[in-house]
Amino acid sequence: MVIKNYLLERLSKNPQSTIFSYLDAEKVIDISMQDLMGRINALGTRLTQNKEHLPIFLLGENSVNWLLIHLTALCGAGVTAGLVKEYPASTQVPMIRNFEKGIVFYSEEYRAVALEMEKELPEFTFFCMDHPEFEVLLTEGNALINAGEHYYMDLMPQAEDLAAVQFTSGTTAGNKVVMLSQKNIAVNAKALGDRIELKSSDRSAAFLPMYHIYGCYVACYATMLAGGAVCILPNFKRLLRNLGLLKTNKIFIIPALVINILRELEQTGLTGSAATRKVFGFIPDDLLLGGAPLSAAVMHALVGFGLNPLEGYGATECTAVISANPAHAIKIGTVGRPLDGCEVKIAEDDEILVRGDTVMMGYRNDPEATDAVIYDGWFHTGDIGQLDSDGYLSIRGRKKNVIILSSGKKVFPEELEEKINRLESVEEVMVYQEGDHVIAEIYSTKSNDLVKQEVYRLNQSLSSFERIQDIRLRETPFERSSLQKIIRKRG
Repeated sequence: MVIKNYLLERLSKNPQSTIFSYLDAEKVIDISMQDLMGRINALGTRLTQNKEHLPIFLLGENSVNWLLIHLTALCGAGVTAGLVKEYPASTQVPMIRNFEKGIVFYSEEYRAVALEMEKELPEFTFFCMDHPEFEVLLTEGNALINAGEHYYMDLMPQAEDLAAVQFTSGTTAGNKVVMLSQKNIAVNAKALGDRIELKSSDRSAAFLPMYHIYGCYVACYATMLAGGAVCILPNFKRLLRNLGLLKTNKIFIIPALVINILRELEQTGLTGSAATRKVFGFIPDDLLLGGAPLSAAVMHALVGFGLNPLEGYGATECTAVISANPAHAIKIGTVGRPLDGCEVKIAEDDEILVRGDTVMMGYRNDPEATDAVIYDGWFHTGDIGQLDSDGYLSIRGRKKNVIILSSGKKVFPEELEEKINRLESVEEVMVYQEGDHVIAEIYSTKSNDLVKQEVYRLNQSLSSFERIQDIRLRETPFERSSLQKIIRKRG
């Protein structure tokens, strides 16, 4: 099955089910499966009226039209890719030039960037996705359908077809472009929904950037394939209040936001679900965590506030999710069991290896880079981990980040960072190696003395080889990625 199969099946069984919800001046607007499929067919028919399937790029904040265009592409209009909206035109242009020509849809907010790009890309066509010109495309598509044009509607992508590309984090002209097949996307989204027990009555929050694989295929597609509703928010602003207005019960979230929410819960002075109700305004069924590992202490704290945190693990090259905790069989300290269709084993050096229907087709126009990570039948993740006797996976950190001391002892920076982040005086931290020393670079708004005292006390609880030997205080926060992960470089 491919994405279009699932959409058509849902359309036939429950055409009036809500597939998208969004806020318009605090009023909840619902879009039915029937309405959505009508718009997909109209847009797809217009875009393929010359039987041409051009690559389709998306530049803009989360919106109904963003997902509409993305789905239209996956249903047969052409290969699609979300563009990192924070990047300037000078970065976007080399990324798009991976293709000879195509279509770029942009939102009004990013019109200036799009116009700069258009000057450099005369072979590409540009449309504003939230402007009357977009509605004209739908009108023209419907006119073609009414005139008997059914080419797009009759298309059925094949499982092995290239469906989408994902630009790896920090992509520039020389970075990698991950190719995902129709099968990759459908298998992963369905397996994730089954694992975390998504239902047709669920309303999932989609506020993470949709150009990121977690914000798109995890937060949106898993819910759509389960028959539920995707509640679309453009960003993190007034997040908790808006989640309540949309009546979301499944919240896909990242660790940086979880830590902030946990601090708010602790500051209420309340315990259990009373604190959660005060902060959220409601009690969500599940928090679905991905993007980076969280410590067992944080997970236990969330459970103590009446929350149900389901931690998972993934990689862009594996179409988002590799493993996830089952909704009713959570094992704290792990990222759950591998999804159906995804096999995991641990190499002799403890690297996590993956194979199955969710592993990418390869890196576009880069067979050497592909061969460097997919060989002997397995994708090499670059992460260090272990599987327990119940098949649950746990992550220790990135292979390239591991600190190896002259004694031969190994220190995992991510594990130390999680412990240091729990200190009251610490806002952000990065742990790295210099010579035979373990360094902690810390951003804090508290006094330097307090930071040093807290790190000193933490050191007493660590093994001697793990202890922080030098604290470096910085005056500004670290640079972060689109999923709010600190970019690992010093200074």
